[in-house]
This record gives sequence, structure tokens and C-alpha cells, in this order.
Amino acid sequence: MLPTHHLNGLKVIDLDNCFIGSSAHQSETLGFQFGLLYQDSLKQFITEAHYDALVSTCVGHLNDIDPVRFQPFYQRFKHQCADRKDRRLIPQHGLLIDGKPSKPRS
Repeated sequence: MLPTHHLNGLKVIDLDNCFIGSSAHQSETLGFQFGLLYQDSLKQFITEAHYDALVSTCVGHLNDIDPVRFQPFYQRFKHQCADRKDRRLIPQHGLLIDGKPSKPRS
């Protein structure tokens, strides 16, 4: 997620996971992002329990994040990857693709 203003100094590398502007689904989107960060990069450096504690503390300080809406996305994407359709539906509609499990990461 990027702000709609002050984009002049921005250098775009990869737009595959980019959403410009605000979303009515900030909680779901942040849950996805934090889950993806762990699954894609951090799990080799930090235990899941430690990461969960850090995320819990961070989310607890964010007034506009609903933990009930955040958790399903966070828990799912810590261990499963999202396809392109998932990545579009989350910030736009706050939805997971029903009936279709995410592909496990290899």
C-alpha cells in the first residue's frame, strides 16, 4: 500500500504486490503482508513464536487495524503463498478465494 501523494521520489521495481491509495480492508491487507513477510523471508531467521509476538505488539499499537479481521489472513499466509487473484482480492475486497486453498510454498 502506498500513499496517493508524494510519489515523486518513488522508484518502482516490482508492481506485482502494489496497491496505491487507501483500502477499506487495511486489516486483511496488513495480515497478508505480515504473513507473506514471514513466509517469504523471515522464517529462516526468527522463530514463528517470536515473530508472532512482535506482530502482536505492533498490531496492538495500530488503532485502525481490527485483529479479528487481521488474523485469518496473517495465519494463512505465514505458511501458504498467494496467487495473483488472491493478491488482488485482498486489498480490493478483503476476501480470500473460497474453496481454493493457497498453494503451499516449496
